[in-house]
Amino acid sequence: MIRFRFGLTPVHDIQPWGGDTPSPSWFSLTDGWYDIEADGRHLFRHPAGGTSVDYYVVRLWEDVLDALPQALEPVPADLVAFMAGDHTDLPHLRHEQRDRASWLGRALERACDTDWAAVRAGVSLLVPPPPP
Repeated sequence: MIRFRFGLTPVHDIQPWGGDTPSPSWFSLTDGWYDIEADGRHLFRHPAGGTSVDYYVVRLWEDVLDALPQALEPVPADLVAFMAGDHTDLPHLRHEQRDRASWLGRALERACDTDWAAVRAGVSLLVPPPPP
């Protein structure tokens, strides 16, 4: 279950906005904190403890409304089947990540086991951009 938790700053603590005649706006009245809890985990809290997001609650509402159309789209059947299976080979993925992280050193040594796909992908990082 997903829960959207929030609290609003008391009105007397909100600083009015505006030029010559400042007044509270509807946006400033949404000042507060928010958090999303999913399966008992607080998504916006720091693992070492601490507070939730201290910002305008309306921003969370706007972000949820923006993401809603994509979130409600059906998940493709082939992706459901893949995610339902146990295809995660973490040792292999960690080994592959280590190999890809060391591509430059191995390429410069002309090592036989160089991952040339990673070299081609990483070379663009070494080439300076064209002048404007």
